[in-house]
Amino acid sequence: MLYILSICLIAFSLNVSVAYSYSVTLSWDAPTTNADGTSLKDLAGYKIYYGTSSKNYSQKINVGNVTTDKISNLTSGNTYYFAVTAYDESGNESKLSNEVSILKCTLTVNKEGTGTGTVTSSAAGINCGSDCSQVYKAGNVVTLIATPDSGSTFAGWDGGGCSGTGTCSFTINAMATVTANFAAESSPIIKILDNRNSSAAITGTWQVSAGSDPYGEDSVYSTDGATFTWYFTPGKSGFYRVSLWWTQRESRSTNVPVEIEHSDGTAKVFVNQQKNGGQWNFIGKYHFKKGSRYAVKIKARPYPATTCADAIKFRLVQ
Repeated sequence: MLYILSICLIAFSLNVSVAYSYSVTLSWDAPTTNADGTSLKDLAGYKIYYGTSSKNYSQKINVGNVTTDKISNLTSGNTYYFAVTAYDESGNESKLSNEVSILKCTLTVNKEGTGTGTVTSSAAGINCGSDCSQVYKAGNVVTLIATPDSGSTFAGWDGGGCSGTGTCSFTINAMATVTANFAAESSPIIKILDNRNSSAAITGTWQVSAGSDPYGEDSVYSTDGATFTWYFTPGKSGFYRVSLWWTQRESRSTNVPVEIEHSDGTAKVFVNQQKNGGQWNFIGKYHFKKGSRYAVKIKARPYPATTCADAIKFRLVQ
């Protein structure tokens, strides 16, 4: 007797091993009639046929009278083709069902360089760290994200069509290896300009302050709209953390305006100089381009409040 079947792949169960194998789960519709249209009464079971060549199957499994089964130890990078037959109690076997196929590919991430970091992925699967290989269905878009550890920087991608230092996205259609390069920071790039810096520009009158804990030799103060401007010319493009140092006095203004030129425009922040004197105070992270000249300007508040200019620090972070 001959039966009519419909087969599909309903789920994928990954089983990554040294050989990068995986599993698939097949499901099919149970027949209810014989090929001649009469009612089916003696169904005994099913056989699964599969292999790496369409309609030329090298493997056969008798799975008994069930309508779903898991096929394991499939090798990454090979396309597999599947079909199912049914058989009756007398051993008569149906024609093959429709054919379904699946291709899964292994993505392997390597990490190299003098630095350290982690690579993760979306779609999920890579967390390298501990899991540096994953099997994906062909056609999936995978995005790799590199995160350097403290004291390291991400130096860029190699392989898999990846390049640059941003995220790497690609469609996986074959086995692929991608290398993430991390570099150790020999020393952070830091530039500090104090109130005695020769490139600083002032308007109005700035006097030496009696405030305690200045950066360097001393700090200066002023009132009534006087301005103090530092000029920063970075030797490397990137984002910099910008911090201010001032000396603290009861007369200091609580809302000193600070204008920071950067490659995307000008930011304006206000600082309270009655607090946190004698230390670095973070005022934002901004992008600066190598070789360009940027101004950071403090404007003194009206008397009787005083405004301090002491030092500014730029620290490259990426």
